[in-house]
Amino acid sequence: MVGEYVATQADCENRRIAPEGIAMAAYTMDSHNCQRIVIRKNGKDMVKNEGNVEIHGGLPYPISYRSLTPHREECANLLVPVCCSASHIAYGSIRMEPVFMALGQAAGLGAAFAWKQGLTCVQDVDYRDIVSVLENDPYQDGSQADIVIDDKQATLEGDFAAVKSKNSYGPSAAEGLSGAATFSAVIPSDGTYQVYSYQHLPRKGYAPVTRLQFPDGSSVEVDAADVKVVGQTTSAWHPVATMDLKQGQSFSVRVTADGREGKTCADAILLVKQ
Repeated sequence: MVGEYVATQADCENRRIAPEGIAMAAYTMDSHNCQRIVIRKNGKDMVKNEGNVEIHGGLPYPISYRSLTPHREECANLLVPVCCSASHIAYGSIRMEPVFMALGQAAGLGAAFAWKQGLTCVQDVDYRDIVSVLENDPYQDGSQADIVIDDKQATLEGDFAAVKSKNSYGPSAAEGLSGAATFSAVIPSDGTYQVYSYQHLPRKGYAPVTRLQFPDGSSVEVDAADVKVVGQTTSAWHPVATMDLKQGQSFSVRVTADGREGKTCADAILLVKQ
């Protein structure tokens, strides 16, 4: 489908930002082999694969609601999450199952809002309504959404600074040789929370241990060698604590660095209500 917005290589490489983003993608732009051909080399015939493309893009990028909708003069009641509006090379990045899941949920919400609001065109749905549901009630069961505190929301001290990284949660991670990064949030409801830190596998030039401090005075040390990563990535959410927290309570995690063993990475903190 060629929709109201066509995702292209420029989106994948962060050279432009899609408007009305309702999902994110972050995979290599690739296209698998198209055919096998016979070529002659050094006087001998041989079979070669042809057509493979593998190009690393930029950082995670948004996909527009307008990539799920056709031009309104063509059709007013169609939402397309899988065969969405994208160029061939951009679709090679978008085509991952988690992205299809996110696009499918966004399309379903778009259809629901169009019906509830009595709209004659799905194109007239305000994408902000979709984003609001995804942020506040992602499971659609009234449960509390997970709390994610990224480095862009953290308070940075010393020489800690946000650095773009393909290994990070989101576009960047905070890094420093000395000082601290403090991740803070106000707890929305009473309960027991599992606290996770986004950790990277061991890397040259980085401290092998990440030190985290909590408001009650307790602390945790995370050895990069203990981080379990599943799949094609080099980082993962690592559990660091389980805490009973109260509604309205100010909660924080402070990641400190002393530079003795290299840089410390402070990427993101996640709280999941049990």
